[in-house]
Amino acid sequence: MNIQDKKSLIIDLKARMNRAKKPIHYLHILNGLEKILPQSVVSMEAPNNIICPPAIKPPSTWRRLLRGFPIEEDTVSKLIDNDFIMLDIDLFLSKNKLEESIVSFIREMIGGKYFYLDSDYGIFLYSKFGKYHNFGLDRAMFERYHQIPYSKKELLLSIGSFRAQELFKNTLDFSKRDTVESVLELSVSSRDELTELISTLRPNLKGFDLCYRGQVFDYLTANFFEEAKRNITPWRGVQDISLVPSMYRNLKNKLGDYKDYSEYYLELAELSIYIESIIETRLPIELPSLILQHYGFESTILDITFDLDVALFFAQNRIRDNQYVPIDWKSTSKPVLYIFIMSEKADPILNSNQLIKGKNVLRPIRQKCGIMTGASLISRNYYSRYVALKVKLEKPVEYYYDAAYLFPGIEEDYLLKNIAEFIHEKQLKRIKPFILSK
Repeated sequence: MNIQDKKSLIIDLKARMNRAKKPIHYLHILNGLEKILPQSVVSMEAPNNIICPPAIKPPSTWRRLLRGFPIEEDTVSKLIDNDFIMLDIDLFLSKNKLEESIVSFIREMIGGKYFYLDSDYGIFLYSKFGKYHNFGLDRAMFERYHQIPYSKKELLLSIGSFRAQELFKNTLDFSKRDTVESVLELSVSSRDELTELISTLRPNLKGFDLCYRGQVFDYLTANFFEEAKRNITPWRGVQDISLVPSMYRNLKNKLGDYKDYSEYYLELAELSIYIESIIETRLPIELPSLILQHYGFESTILDITFDLDVALFFAQNRIRDNQYVPIDWKSTSKPVLYIFIMSEKADPILNSNQLIKGKNVLRPIRQKCGIMTGASLISRNYYSRYVALKVKLEKPVEYYYDAAYLFPGIEEDYLLKNIAEFIHEKQLKRIKPFILSK
């Protein structure tokens, strides 16, 4: 779809918003927005569930519609409180083309209409003959990794951990992990220790690349160990790292107000069209998503970096009043550095330097970033499976960048200036870029 067609569709969708009253009306609007939003082209596994919910019924109705599933009330509460959402299988199948054999299996063997869906992993629950079962909607991923080294199908939710064990088994001690799926946790107290660790890893990469992501806190998924033992959620036997991208955080609250939800993405779609229009022609299809991510807007992608110093900056500085300030090292939690072992042949990773070559897009250039793609509304925690190693920082570790360099202001970054002016001119109220305070 070209830019003019997208602008015409936006006008039509705005008119529909003015008339919308029922959830089904907003579903049609969201379907239209998915044709415009750049995130749809970077979520290869579920491009039709970027913002469209897998069931249009509001969260207040889920318990009643799902009461046929044989689990006790406290487990139901735990599932819903931790982003299990309702799946309308008819709606899903109408939007997503699956192999006929899979559709037949769902229709004939599983049956039913509404199911509990683990929105972190794209797996839904069903019961048959008094037993719990589950079914993964992410079928394409299994095929993509069929013949890739160090990517066993049965460990597809732990690709990074498995790769690390295979590649570094003669270098690192994996014996203290709880399970084979668990990510090995290491710790360092200085730049020298970290440099030495990276130096021991590189000779064993066998064609893979190292990438990094720094965070001030090691967020984890909810603990479902007991439910895993009972075979309700057997894939939840490990408490994974949580790398849910910004677009899918606080999901249940967002889906509680379809009007506000739709209006937000209308504004984001308008901005994405504008970004396409001011960047030169022959735009890489992934670039608008990268720009939205790095300029502070909600996105489905995860930004990582090839530069260790950039990752160390983000691990040791947090945002407060639109400024990056050093973390409090007296806190009980330690900042963390995630290490990824990535394959350009199979993994959903893109080097931003290739995407922005010849474009004056300062933030991604200075942050030397890559982007991971693939997450969707039905598989939010898609990126956690690629974490190979977790490195806790016990003490401050030296790095070479500051916030002013990584986040150039309006006077230096022409794209940021244009984005801010467009939002002001169009009086968009729900979106705004991240601009570093002085």
